[in-house]
Amino acid sequence: LIRIRNKDDFTVKGMRSRSIPINRDLFSLILKMPRESEHVLLDTHGKPYDGSSVTKKFKRIIRACGLPEKIHFHSLRHTYASWLVQSATPLAEIQKLLGHSSVVTTQIYSDLEEEHLRGAAEKIRVDDFTPKGFLS
Repeated sequence: LIRIRNKDDFTVKGMRSRSIPINRDLFSLILKMPRESEHVLLDTHGKPYDGSSVTKKFKRIIRACGLPEKIHFHSLRHTYASWLVQSATPLAEIQKLLGHSSVVTTQIYSDLEEEHLRGAAEKIRVDDFTPKGFLS
């Protein structure tokens, strides 16, 4: 589980701490990492990263990779939500994973790539809903 909680230097949105399950692949990667603390990511001094350090480091990596400036650390949250939607995860479950109090907020994150939408549209076959020979 990833635990998100209030601290002196960080306030969880909505003031509600929560735990988010992680999948087996991520858990396996974390287990392979050298550990000196209960925290997964530590700075060069062995201290847990604070929010602003993570954001700044992420932005440096984005720039070094030549990726667009519009990509922010928060973009990962959007990607996570979009991938959940594309894998047919119910919006109510995505809402819980993201910690939203309203599914309306979750829908903001659930925009889909055109190709995924095209696949959804192709699921409906006109022949299935019209009399035989109607389109011939």
